[in-house]
Amino acid sequence: MGCRAPWGELARGDDDSAFGDDDSSGDDDDDSSGDDDDDSSGDDDDTAPADSDGDGWLDDEDCWPLNPLAHPGAKEACDGIDDDCDGELGDGLDGRPDELDYDGDGVAACAGDCDDLDAGIFPGAPDACDGIDSDCDGFAEDTPSGDPQEMFIVDWGRLYVTILSVDAGCDIYLAMDAPVVIADMVGEVHSQIGTEVDVGQVLPCTAMRFTSTSCTTQFSTLNPAAFQITPLAPNHWRLEHEDGFDNDYNDVVFEALVETRD
Repeated sequence: MGCRAPWGELARGDDDSAFGDDDSSGDDDDDSSGDDDDDSSGDDDDTAPADSDGDGWLDDEDCWPLNPLAHPGAKEACDGIDDDCDGELGDGLDGRPDELDYDGDGVAACAGDCDDLDAGIFPGAPDACDGIDSDCDGFAEDTPSGDPQEMFIVDWGRLYVTILSVDAGCDIYLAMDAPVVIADMVGEVHSQIGTEVDVGQVLPCTAMRFTSTSCTTQFSTLNPAAFQITPLAPNHWRLEHEDGFDNDYNDVVFEALVETRD
């Protein structure tokens, strides 16, 4: 009994105890906490590099770490991003698409801009009826010819025809020949006096042309002897038809209006 050390000495410094500075606790070099490089927490040097998009390129090497289609060596696409991570968009050389939007209209040449040096020309641009293919559909817009018999449509809209009066002794029918073909626009005109008829959509930058069939004889609006055409406003005309019997140009009088309505 007299050989036991006092309690206080055992608790303070005995290397074989379970307390204090014993190697199995505290700041032992072999513990599983703190900054030990072998532990499973903190900033362990053994963390595996990430390839977030699974394209075979680590995130710190991939300029688009979340896009599997873009990485060093990828094929440049017409998408407005640097797909191959060379620091540049495609310039149209060496088989690469030309992604450089030179005129700043939001559409690059590879996306269909047929004149990438003119910001007013791109797919879907408004038609200006100036002889230029503004919307890149492969066709230059027509321009007015100046012919007084020409009804040139300058804006999108629907065609509305209103029969104002009829003074003919036989049936008269009106047809559209251009820009679309409609065999019978309003029906027999005597029954349509005072009625506005929605004929349908017509295209801008085109010349509109009608034919009347009066007493089985056809007359074109291109013929000044058959039609007197008075422009009332852009896309709006008054037409007076003569069937050749009395030259009073009142056999049928009607208006043609192209406009967009809500």
